[in-house]
Amino acid sequence: MTNIIEVFLQKSNKLISFNVILLILWIFTFQNCSSLVKSSKSVDFKYPEKVRVRLATVKEPVQIESDGDIKVTYKSNKEVHEAIYAYHPEDYSAGDRIFLEPKKGSFKFNGKDYRGNLELYRTPKETLVINHLALEEYLLSVVPSEMPPSWHIEALKAQAVAARSYAAFHINNSKSGIYDLENDTNSQMYNGIKSENPNSSKAVRDTKNIVMVYNNQPIKAFFHSHSGGITESPEKVWGQKVGYLKSVKSEYCNISKPLEWELKFDSNTLSGKLNKLGVGEISDIKILDTTPSGRVASLSIQGENGNVMVSGQDFRNLIGNTRIKSLLFDIVENENYFHIKGKGFGHGVGMSQYGSYGMAISNYNFEDILKYYYKDIDLVRIK
Repeated sequence: MTNIIEVFLQKSNKLISFNVILLILWIFTFQNCSSLVKSSKSVDFKYPEKVRVRLATVKEPVQIESDGDIKVTYKSNKEVHEAIYAYHPEDYSAGDRIFLEPKKGSFKFNGKDYRGNLELYRTPKETLVINHLALEEYLLSVVPSEMPPSWHIEALKAQAVAARSYAAFHINNSKSGIYDLENDTNSQMYNGIKSENPNSSKAVRDTKNIVMVYNNQPIKAFFHSHSGGITESPEKVWGQKVGYLKSVKSEYCNISKPLEWELKFDSNTLSGKLNKLGVGEISDIKILDTTPSGRVASLSIQGENGNVMVSGQDFRNLIGNTRIKSLLFDIVENENYFHIKGKGFGHGVGMSQYGSYGMAISNYNFEDILKYYYKDIDLVRIK
């Protein structure tokens, strides 16, 4: 009898010990996953459930299609139901607003399918084509349009939160009153339903309603492709200091993909591209000043008609932003050629997308990534 009781107690002690270990592991895991995301009680803004995206500005007639009927509302709630709606701007006056609500929740415009509804806003000279849809549905297209959907899920989650925060900022600070965002790099890339992908859609769902806030307001979460090893401060790009956007080393960019590029121009070609400066045939280019991150701040351009100083950004714009991929470059003259060699891609402010990928494959989660690139921010899940 004693032996049976002893065996039972030993087994019970082992079972208790095992359960305690499981409890400790559960608590640690739960706290680790949720500790950075706070409640939304302290935010000072209204969370936007909807977003208005300008798809195009047109002067000619346009055609809107849907798989089902389209409810068309104009002025005094006049309704028309049809599968194809032909819009003729000459039939409307400035200030007129036509609302199209597809019965099946999607429509086709300019060869692309979109979720949500559509508004046609007539101005004195043209018509704004505006897509109204849920913010979370908008992100289903934005995230894979801005970042390869095959990338690590934690990088995609970071992109989803950054894109949501960027949208929330602009919706709460819209200057237009008619629409909130563009559908291109002036805001965020938005290509409709075709760009959606299961991997990026999961990242959007897993981070649903999570935004970054600073002083209880959504942040303008700038991001770029590749920092070249160090990000830039916004005041060095746009002349505006932002507390949560600071220059940080981004060595994880090179873990994911080192990005170096170079260009060669002869004098005639470069003189043609810089023709607007009015200096004629170019004989010499020198970098005068760089920012603390090493990016070109200003250059001296010497030509047959004189000398002119230009900012690094103006120089990049004149050559082309896709050719001069970033301002992190050097330039030398070599055997009648101007040799430009640089690193990175984009303005360099905020989150580096390649850096986020490098952090993700190095076992950092999306919260770690966002906290690294955006300083003194809180992650908040809006209820």
